[in-house]
Amino acid sequence: MQRDKYQQYLDSFNDRDYDKVLAFWAPEFLVTLQGEVLFDSAESLKRTYGFLQDHVSEEIFVQHYLADADKVFLEAIVRITAHKSITAEALAAHRIRGVLPIEAGVAIDIPQFIHYHLEKGRFKTGACQISGVPRPVATR
Repeated sequence: MQRDKYQQYLDSFNDRDYDKVLAFWAPEFLVTLQGEVLFDSAESLKRTYGFLQDHVSEEIFVQHYLADADKVFLEAIVRITAHKSITAEALAAHRIRGVLPIEAGVAIDIPQFIHYHLEKGRFKTGACQISGVPRPVATR
């Protein structure tokens, strides 16, 4: 997957256009965060991101990108800015694992290594791992 196509995916994600986001995923897929299943269907992707993006903004800043016909590897900074608090209880109630609670007003940069396998040019699996120390971001 060329870098510009991946940017189209990020733009769809940032626009919260889940139908466009899903167009980048194979019919059957799995995404993990820190080894926990984050989502594994169109319904769970929409449910998970619908809840999360109602509470936080998530920006992905790609630092290094490497891809071939069936794999994508990237190092990125994932910036999470909480507009509303998310409690551990709320995460559990929404069946979201691998994500930590966050207080409203907090912004944090999380270095991540993200690895995708592709099937016919679409994401089949995605594995996200924290790859460094999360750092607070000054808020305005």
